Amino acid sequence: MNKDDLDNNMDEEEIFHQAYNSFIEELNALSQSPEITSELEGHYNVAYEFWYLLPNQTLLQNTQGLLTDIQVKRIKDLFNYIKQLPEEAYTWTDVAEESLLNMQHPAWEPVRKQAKELVILLAPVTKLNHQYYFEL
Repeated sequence: MNKDDLDNNMDEEEIFHQAYNSFIEELNALSQSPEITSELEGHYNVAYEFWYLLPNQTLLQNTQGLLTDIQVKRIKDLFNYIKQLPEEAYTWTDVAEESLLNMQHPAWEPVRKQAKELVILLAPVTKLNHQYYFEL
């Protein structure tokens, strides 16, 4: 069974909650220090994966009315900022030390700050997301 088959068997609410759960986990990791972020993400190509994967998530395709306009705007702002990072901040690597150096690049500081603020802004949605999974 491939991802498309799985998505076809899920309703829109489940698709949103799955996307949100993945997103908030990544956002929580990104909001930490470079060292903790790298550890949480397995020390492998961390900055590149944030740069490549985070803004390409399906989270905003159907928010199920659970995200406010301000929350959507702040998520889009974060995605746009990440996509504009200088290449030296997210160079592909499979070396843990280089991955940490990438996350220590000064360009990630405003991203971490935005991530921290967004975690707080999204707390009500995160609570609903947890309730969704505990009620299954």
